[in-house]
Amino acid sequence: MIQLQPGDAAPSFELEGIELGRRRLVRLSEFIGQYVVLFFYPYNFSPLCTLQNCEFRDRYDDFQLNSHQLDKVIILGISPDRMDSHRLFSLKNRLPFLLLSDPELLAAQLYGAINEHTKNAVRSGDTLLRKTFIIRPDGHIARCYDVENAREHIGQVIIDLQSEAAKGP
Repeated sequence: MIQLQPGDAAPSFELEGIELGRRRLVRLSEFIGQYVVLFFYPYNFSPLCTLQNCEFRDRYDDFQLNSHQLDKVIILGISPDRMDSHRLFSLKNRLPFLLLSDPELLAAQLYGAINEHTKNAVRSGDTLLRKTFIIRPDGHIARCYDVENAREHIGQVIIDLQSEAAKGP
């Protein structure tokens, strides 16, 4: 299994996404020059995944607080859910960030977010590990998180993001 480390180049990908109810093709490379918080989660509408996404929503302004330093922080959520599910989930929960659809688990594989013990599960979300990455503006991984507490880790991501930004380019 792939284990990305800080300093590694963030693997590039191209996935379909939903932003504010609109579909669009998203390439990680379009965000070079900006910090990206990339998180993997198993399913839309499950209680824990909804909590995690809503925490990112509720803390969205905290990610943008130092926008003069960070420019805009891009938040990308990835799950195996299809686009119609992402659209409903995003609109229902008023999510201000992109949700990307990875039904073939291509990006999840590149980022080591596949649970090898359940990779043959009936629902592809059962194979996904909850992981978060901070990607620097130069396209390299700054921090990696194996998420154990879907709510509490977001505060640590914000602290670490601000610490990374303080280091400068």
